[in-house]
Amino acid sequence: MANHVRYIRRRDNGVYYYERRVPQAVIDRPDEWQRQFGGRRLFRTSLDTRSQAVAMRSSEEAHNRFELLVASALGVAPLITQEQDDATRPVTPAVLTKITAFMRDTIVRPWEQRMTLAELGGVHAEELEDALQRRDFDAQEMGAILRDRKASDDPRLPDVEHSAAALIRQERLDAPPGSPVRAFVVRAVRDGLLAGHNDVDDILSGKRRALPNRPRIRTSTAPRLSDVVADYTGQLRAERTIREANGALASFVAIIGDMPLDELTRQDFIAFCRAEGARTVGGKASDSVARPISPETLKKKIGLLRAAINLAIQTDRVPGPNPAANIDATKFTKPVSAAVMPAKRGFDVHELTLILQHPWFTGCESQSKIHEAGSHRLSGAHYWAPVLAMHTGCRAGELGGLRIAEIRLDHQHPHIVIRDNVYRTTKGSYTRRVPILDVLLEHGFGDFVERQATAGHDRLFADWEPPAGKVDANATAWSNGRIIRSFNRTVVRQQLGAILVSGARQEVTFHGFRGAFKTLLTRIEYGLNPNYIHEVVGHAKLGLDQRYIGEIPIADTYPAMHGCRYNGLQLPPAPS
Repeated sequence: MANHVRYIRRRDNGVYYYERRVPQAVIDRPDEWQRQFGGRRLFRTSLDTRSQAVAMRSSEEAHNRFELLVASALGVAPLITQEQDDATRPVTPAVLTKITAFMRDTIVRPWEQRMTLAELGGVHAEELEDALQRRDFDAQEMGAILRDRKASDDPRLPDVEHSAAALIRQERLDAPPGSPVRAFVVRAVRDGLLAGHNDVDDILSGKRRALPNRPRIRTSTAPRLSDVVADYTGQLRAERTIREANGALASFVAIIGDMPLDELTRQDFIAFCRAEGARTVGGKASDSVARPISPETLKKKIGLLRAAINLAIQTDRVPGPNPAANIDATKFTKPVSAAVMPAKRGFDVHELTLILQHPWFTGCESQSKIHEAGSHRLSGAHYWAPVLAMHTGCRAGELGGLRIAEIRLDHQHPHIVIRDNVYRTTKGSYTRRVPILDVLLEHGFGDFVERQATAGHDRLFADWEPPAGKVDANATAWSNGRIIRSFNRTVVRQQLGAILVSGARQEVTFHGFRGAFKTLLTRIEYGLNPNYIHEVVGHAKLGLDQRYIGEIPIADTYPAMHGCRYNGLQLPPAPS
């Protein structure tokens, strides 16, 4: 059984997770411990499944991530597991030369060290003498192994086949058993061992005191890919982008390896695209659809790695060109049926009407049974967050961290300010002002804001709990909070089950309120300037406005928009 399986645990609710203790060697490096593991002694991540079989398969990804974090903290090559059938790195003449040099070095270096330390006399001189005696004793059998290809059961003597197999796994070489390519690798190992012993013979016989121009295993001084990705993510603010960049690195390392940048080629990135493009994702949980990796996902992975390398080039860590440049990653993905993966879209008015008939808005059984109809009213985020989202187009992450001080009800043009704050960052760190529509004020939104302020809350939705219970402006993903997961997985399916396609990806989620709001603003009777709409929803402006106008003030957008409302949509009475 694979090593990663033994770290699988199961919670009381039946969901499996992966858990490892952070090595003491990492803890002994406090800066790296904090950087890679957040100062936590346990690495724990959910496998998002109640199926043991699925957990056993999916735990390998968590295992590889842990090994990558440990390796990054210690500055060593990661011990990432993966079957040899997935290796895609080709065996080139340069690779074979490197293998020969490496094996040669493994023989010569210990002898150089022994001979140097022997100058100190005492135990070091005795160790050299013992090594010389063993060498004389093993000389005949050693020659038979290296020159005549005979096998030996003596663990002190080299096993050429075993050494070749270990290097193939370590370097992720495409050299399957029985293939001519594997024979080349075995020959390179054998040649390196022979060359190393010949060098040692020359040193011991006095033919030369040193080995000029002897190749070393690592002659490159270029940073590894993990180093430049760490530099790149260190300059980012958005936690989501940081996670995506680290995820792209983990995927690349699992397939190609964590190589120095001067050894990476365009073909390495092409090979990565081919392997990733053939991969199936999803299907781990009951609400997830198994599907090929999307063109957008693979394009983003290559784009993030390319950006990290560009930064290294721009800061003179490595010379150009960028081996990840000018690669169209979308060419390597498989087409996905629209029947399985329908495009994400916004809610239409009929769907909004159905959503608003859920117990969140009309009354539930109790505070703990919020999806069953009853007389208990939910008066916080469960009611107001969806209502506010459908009338402002704000993202879940923007609403989760929204401060009461950013709601300007007493302004000449009532509006909400969306900007970076202590609870979260915004997309692109861009500040925008969103008009508060008349329908919201008529429905009692102002009263709700006043109640929250009187209660002493700083965030508008104080009952919207942050993921993991920790607020961090650079890390909290409010869109992954319990309330949003509950809305997407239960409210939407409970209310729109007859509309959604069975067995396909859910095409509408909380983010669909954003699409509904934009559709509302584009109605022809309002005649809004398209760039007014882009300003309010936070999209790039069109044409010359993007370059010359910049931010469109609330004094312009509010008069044009405050009267917009959905035709025929009746909001359930607001809770008091």
